Amino acid sequence: MPFADRIQPLLTGAIEDGVLAGVTATVESADGQRFSGSAGHWELDGSGPTYRPDTPLRIASLTKAVTSVAAMQLVERGQLDLDAPVSRWLPELEAPDILGEDGTLRPATTPITARHLLTHTAGFGYDIWSERLAVHLAKHPTEGSGRGAAFLNAPLLHEPGTRWLYSIATDWLGELVAAISGQRLGDYLAANVFDPLGMTRSGFDVFEETATLHARRPDGSLARRPSPEPRGGDAYQSGGGGLQSTAHDYGRFLRMLLGRGTLGGTRVLDTATVEEMARPQTGDLDHVGVLQSTDPDTSRSDDMSHGHSAAFGLGFLITLETSRTGRTAGSLSWGGLFNAYYWIDLERDVAGALYTQVLPFLDRPTLDLNREFERATYEALDEASA
Repeated sequence: MPFADRIQPLLTGAIEDGVLAGVTATVESADGQRFSGSAGHWELDGSGPTYRPDTPLRIASLTKAVTSVAAMQLVERGQLDLDAPVSRWLPELEAPDILGEDGTLRPATTPITARHLLTHTAGFGYDIWSERLAVHLAKHPTEGSGRGAAFLNAPLLHEPGTRWLYSIATDWLGELVAAISGQRLGDYLAANVFDPLGMTRSGFDVFEETATLHARRPDGSLARRPSPEPRGGDAYQSGGGGLQSTAHDYGRFLRMLLGRGTLGGTRVLDTATVEEMARPQTGDLDHVGVLQSTDPDTSRSDDMSHGHSAAFGLGFLITLETSRTGRTAGSLSWGGLFNAYYWIDLERDVAGALYTQVLPFLDRPTLDLNREFERATYEALDEASA
């Protein structure tokens, strides 16, 4: 089988070379899984459970694609207009403050829309990737609003619609889904995404224990790092990064998108909706996909488009040219904080995802492995179709 022959040695080699403690990866097509493989253990010394396709993982910002799908379901039902002000449901976003370069605050004059939230053009940021915001929050720690996590109260960094900046926008999108549906986000996702797709091991704090987290030392070695504790059923449900899942479950989600919204006869989105999500939405805005870290222990600086021209769609980074690994122009992708990465190539009917539990984000050895995984996938795809 060409996929296993080409990909599994890469995973096994990463463990044997001490690059990772454990890793799992899948390759999907609309009509089924093409490859599933794992290597390593939860612990660096080879103890603990082995990595498997059903290993419980914190998927961090891979959550964003799921929340984006949920929002687009509401669009299909006529409950949400992408270009209407979201302050109708979220009055906190009526005129949020913008933090200027000089540290002063002024109210935004442009209404925030769902399209802004989906494309990371609403004006929000992350202090991990914004020095200005990091300095501000250190001086003025935000206070909980009663709606959710304290960081939701962080100010904007620019007027909505004027710049792309990776951000907490998808967390606000999750708040929007909850407000419109009248359900907690986790309950909405369970009923409208996870249950229909047979994603039986996905949700907020569904596992008592997830695979061990490790951190890359300056010398390239790994060290065990304390994992976040489960927060309980009443904790804030982050639409931008709070889900737990497995490679097996998330693969079903990717297959649904490859199937243009359908998996095994179950429709989650209309085909036209998925295709609209995959269209560039950010016009001539630049720096799309570029992340400049303020916290090197949490994230490196890098370009998520890997030097290719890029835009952002409704929930996904879109690479606008064929990648050096073979990905087709127009492919979708993103990653999660603990170095999990996926891509979706609608034209060639292939999606791949690689999962680890390592910090900092954009870890160079993991990115190198992911690049070789992509290349091997396309080589196997070409071989299979020859």
